[in-house]
Amino acid sequence: QRRDRGKVVGAGGAGMSGLAKLLLQMVSSHPDTPIQYIKQADGSYEPRTYAELKPEVFAFAAGLSSIGVSRGDHVGIVSENRPEWFVADLGIQSLGAADVPRGN
Repeated sequence: QRRDRGKVVGAGGAGMSGLAKLLLQMVSSHPDTPIQYIKQADGSYEPRTYAELKPEVFAFAAGLSSIGVSRGDHVGIVSENRPEWFVADLGIQSLGAADVPRGN
């Protein structure tokens, strides 16, 4: 669930972007499928599944919504490519906002 200008938006999907709805569909149909592999300190890679990603993305989106970010806003991401960037990107887009990556 997330907050959208004071309203809780969640399980039913009302008010969610297409990307957020797609994430919920993937969690429902493929919860244990890896969506991302994260490099560990020892050089190995650990999978992150759809089910593990969902709460991180929606928590990030809820945090942005709580400070007033909403559909149509632009949110800058200043980060190198890392697992948290992916969560931020999906969280921003799940609100219907646009991410503005720094790039290099």
